[in-house]
Amino acid sequence: MQQYPEIQNLLIQELSKIHQEIQVNPRQAATQFSIDTKIPEVIWRRTLERREYGEYPLTADVVAAQQCIADTFFEAGLIRQKIRIQDAMLTSDQK
Repeated sequence: MQQYPEIQNLLIQELSKIHQEIQVNPRQAATQFSIDTKIPEVIWRRTLERREYGEYPLTADVVAAQQCIADTFFEAGLIRQKIRIQDAMLTSDQK
C-alpha cells in the first residue's frame, strides 16, 4: 500500500461510502449480507444494530475484535483458510 497511496485513499473512500449506506439502510444491508454469507438476516440485523461503522483508529481492541470475527468465519466455513489480522496491518514505517 505504501507504494500506491492513491489506492489506499480510494479504498478508504469506498469503505466510507459503504458504511454510510449501511447506516442509511441497515435492513437492506442485512438482507444482502444474509444472501452473501448464508447467515440468517435476523442475525445480521441484530449485528448491524449493535456495531458502529465508519473510519476509526485500529486500536488493539479493534484488531482483537476483527480477529474474533475472522476466527468465527473460518470455524463456520465461510472462509477457506485461517486469517491472522495482524499480518494485514501496516506498521508505522510502512505508512
